[in-house]
Amino acid sequence: MLRHLGILTKNSFPAMMEKQGMAYWYAAAFMFGAVQLVALPILIPSYIFTITGSMTHTGAAFAFVGLSGFMAPILGRVIDRFKSHAQHRSWPC
Repeated sequence: MLRHLGILTKNSFPAMMEKQGMAYWYAAAFMFGAVQLVALPILIPSYIFTITGSMTHTGAAFAFVGLSGFMAPILGRVIDRFKSHAQHRSWPC
């Protein structure tokens, strides 16, 4: 479809991704991950430090973020094992 629109040329970024067997939207996911892994550790600590004036609070905030990221797959596996997805919905369907 992109070739018909004139977007997909021989040396374009979508053509390179298509050649390697990757979907074009992977670039957006990659950029989101890059922003999360680079911007979060650089910008957020300075903001928390400016607001609270304490590096201890900054460290505690990042410890909470890291712990929640570590616990997410474990919690997901427990929920899958006990098939309790319906009880843990936070968004009404």
